[in-house]
Amino acid sequence: MNLYLLTQDDREDYDTYDSVVVCAESEADAVTIYPNNYGTSWNTSEYRSWALTPDLVEAEYLGQAHDNLKRGVVLASFNAG
Repeated sequence: MNLYLLTQDDREDYDTYDSVVVCAESEADAVTIYPNNYGTSWNTSEYRSWALTPDLVEAEYLGQAHDNLKRGVVLASFNAG
């Protein structure tokens, strides 16, 4: 497993995530992880807190994850309004 920094600029309003560190098998897997860690169910309504689709998410490889980390969110940055 690897660590990735995910960022997005699709949603930059209040009550949105601007970045998240995730543990995932690959970059392709990483961008499918939603910051609230509730799986890959993307909210397509007008009110949403993350990018509309995974292709709008940028991923940067940070390094190898510790053996005890499981797939999912490690740390998220949320801009509360």
